[in-house]
Amino acid sequence: MGLDSRPPETVREVRIGMKQRRLSDRNRFRRATGRNTPPRGFGLSFGKDAGGKPVMLPVNYSFKTNFLKNGLVRIEIGMDKSRMGKKILQWTGDKHALISDIFSAVRIPVHIQERLENARNERDEVLEEVEKLNAFLNKKGHLLTPLGFNMRARLMREVKEDLEDSIVPLKKEALVMLGKAEKSLLEAGVESTEFGKRRQVSIACVQLTAFRDRLGKHRDKEVEEILAFNTKREAFIRKERDMRIESQLRKWVAVYSNRNRWAIRGKDQKDLNYAERILEIASSNIRIVKKIEAIVELKSEMEGKKYTVTGKRFNLSYLDKAREAYGREGHKSGEGAGKLLKRSALLLVLGKPQFVAGALEKCEPYLKGVAEKIREGAEHMDNVAEFLGGPEKRKFAGDELDSAVRCFKDALQKMELVNRA
Repeated sequence: MGLDSRPPETVREVRIGMKQRRLSDRNRFRRATGRNTPPRGFGLSFGKDAGGKPVMLPVNYSFKTNFLKNGLVRIEIGMDKSRMGKKILQWTGDKHALISDIFSAVRIPVHIQERLENARNERDEVLEEVEKLNAFLNKKGHLLTPLGFNMRARLMREVKEDLEDSIVPLKKEALVMLGKAEKSLLEAGVESTEFGKRRQVSIACVQLTAFRDRLGKHRDKEVEEILAFNTKREAFIRKERDMRIESQLRKWVAVYSNRNRWAIRGKDQKDLNYAERILEIASSNIRIVKKIEAIVELKSEMEGKKYTVTGKRFNLSYLDKAREAYGREGHKSGEGAGKLLKRSALLLVLGKPQFVAGALEKCEPYLKGVAEKIREGAEHMDNVAEFLGGPEKRKFAGDELDSAVRCFKDALQKMELVNRA
């Protein structure tokens, strides 16, 4: 049988063909980006995967991750360029950056990937509807009545409403194409000639194809690029986190064993108490004016306790900025001020055994043994305050502190093995 004698494709076959090509392109992009394939060649550094195994990474590679001097981590969201170097997301300022502790920073790339994959599933549902409509118009669109054209245009309008809140440039472009297709169908419904009707249907099909390319093929390529980038970034941050845990354990063993350990322990407890009070202000339901008064009072007290304005981690200026933000946002929810307070509280607890223990318990299973020993040491540290007082109680407190140091030494040995695996 010759090629010209093949039976014409049905609407269903056209629709299935559209979907198969889209999924084939997606798989091709995934292979091209090599999301789960380590780079080859010279000039490589190492990160860590979720199992603690080394992962090869390219050196001199921008992971859009800055480890700040105060111990926090700043992570930029999105990518600058995509296909053919076209700008897609100009999310490189503070507005589109996340600042967190090193433990939460490891999970940020994971959350980004989860959101992108969920969004892709939602896009697939939209694309299947549009592919179905596109296939029908391609084969039988010229047979529609004016009411039929209006019904299909309404379907496009519903799709537009689902995507209108998107800030992704490609999705915005796709919405323009969908709007043009909707307009062509409405015009086809009032055309008086067969030629005019077919012409408008043809224009609508071209616009729907452009819509599918942007929301499907081109967006899939962008997503695969972002996923591949975040897989590498996750491994990069995880390696840095594990090295910092080892460094922090060495510091605990040193400072809680020396002659000044009681002063250091007292300062640590003071930091924890102030962090708790700051969080209480941030989460309380009292009036904004009362929150401002509480911040002013707290800052005055902390200044009296020798907290400097330019401390190594915590900075009293955070409280000033939060107070100013509450003043500006008094008629709103004060979310910006609340974030500043929470960040200042975070700076006070960074590097404390209690905080690290809690953070590690949410981390990967290969750190379970380290987390358990740090938790045990943190509990001994908590017991120290209960025994402060007379000479006899002081001895019990010393025993607890010594026990904490032994736990940190055990955790350090385990962490050394993890980092040298």
